[in-house]
Amino acid sequence: MKNLRHLHWALLAVVCACPPPARLAAQTAAPVANAGTLPALFLSDIHFDPLRDPGKASRLNAAPVSQWGVILASPSTPTADADYAAINKTCPIKPLVDPNDRLWQSALAAIHAQAFAPGTPIRFAVVMGDIIGHQFDCRYKLVFPSATPAQFRSFVEKTATYVVTGLRAALPGIPIYITLGNDDTGCHDNSLDPGNDAFLAFAARLIAQTLPTADRAAALRDFPRGYYAASLPAPLAHTRIFVLDDVYEMASYKDCGARLAPTAQNAQLSWLAAQIDQARARHEQAWVVAHAPPGVNPYSTFNSQIYNLHIDVCRGGTPIDFLFSDELAELLAVSGDVVRLALFGHSHTDEMRLLTPNLGLPGLTIPTISGLARPDQPAEGVAVKIVPSISPVFAELPSFTLAAIDPHTAALDDYTVIMASNSTGVDTTWAKSYSFSEAYHLPAFTPATIAPLIAGMQADRTAETPASQTYIREYRHYFFADGSIPLQSVWPQLACAMSNISDAAFTRCACPAAK
Repeated sequence: MKNLRHLHWALLAVVCACPPPARLAAQTAAPVANAGTLPALFLSDIHFDPLRDPGKASRLNAAPVSQWGVILASPSTPTADADYAAINKTCPIKPLVDPNDRLWQSALAAIHAQAFAPGTPIRFAVVMGDIIGHQFDCRYKLVFPSATPAQFRSFVEKTATYVVTGLRAALPGIPIYITLGNDDTGCHDNSLDPGNDAFLAFAARLIAQTLPTADRAAALRDFPRGYYAASLPAPLAHTRIFVLDDVYEMASYKDCGARLAPTAQNAQLSWLAAQIDQARARHEQAWVVAHAPPGVNPYSTFNSQIYNLHIDVCRGGTPIDFLFSDELAELLAVSGDVVRLALFGHSHTDEMRLLTPNLGLPGLTIPTISGLARPDQPAEGVAVKIVPSISPVFAELPSFTLAAIDPHTAALDDYTVIMASNSTGVDTTWAKSYSFSEAYHLPAFTPATIAPLIAGMQADRTAETPASQTYIREYRHYFFADGSIPLQSVWPQLACAMSNISDAAFTRCACPAAK
């Protein structure tokens, strides 16, 4: 097996500048899986940027993706830094930048090492979207001002192919369940055409190659409309995974003509409701995977000056939400008898959330959703894991997550965050940041275990308990790393967002004097 993996890397070297397996073993972290659990890999928000050296852009634009690895690994052009700084003035993203090829190859090396660590081989991987860099259309059009929309989409498709091919090389023979994010588009950020998007049709062909053979036809058929279903691998018993490109549901969504399309989410939600209903009838369990999580975005809400909004939630202001409505949250919240775990990315942070049948607001009754046979006694809710990013664009350190899954219940027993030592890919080591079980002293990441944990952190308004301090320490890795904003000052809001999903519930928790 080891020799076959070496051969797999060698054959794909023409596509990516993949480091040799001999270098990978030294980066292996401590195993996360316990005896009897199934090891898996979660990653999100890769945001690969092939334009970090604009002097190579013309060669990349003209070359087939099979030649990209050689081009990207070639010496930097003399004006690379100055040229990229000029792009950032016109198309600014965040304090830092998205991954170049050096950082991406370092991440792939670490992922490969974890996938084949002795005793804990990864059985499958889940990618929560945003493969493509931020403001990609702005950057491409600045470098190629006369490019047509078709030429831009071709470049996006080659970029996505390069990233997914690198993942397949790092995880040979391992199923990879991939969704897309708001920057994964053939037109511009936060946009897809509803119904049957051309870029999603391309993505369906790319993603289907990463799935078990039996699930490929369904992905090819369904993902042009933004969703697909597949089976998680054995020994997970009777477990389905429902994958959404929930750009259609985001608050910032428009179609590729920059028109508002508030009903674009309806077909996706109806499909998911039907899938959950079928799983219930077949006595199956399920995971739901998408990019942007439901609920309030606490970082944007309480740092709204960066958007010139200056929102005061406690004086009647409306929180900034990730999604257009609470409908996805409502659907999941009443489906805890089927849905064992929901996975999201987008925020670039390592977070937990809990979707309860009342979305955190006592007395709230969720309306019946068309197509969903709701159980008479809804379960206690759905545990939500928000996965941190590979991209260091918010000044965070790149990270991915190792998971340990109970093969009988499909519950998340434990997870470990693996974090890079720097964001450059140069002499970068990847090591354990923390494990859920060790940090919070809980046996599993389930609604029953995290509900009292979250309630305790919400009651701790000054962030003094060990659990609150742990959460702040890990959250700080991804935001406010320079200490410019003390997280204790917004801790109640961060804690409230964990289970108070509706705007009313969040405001009630975050502003107790105004409730």
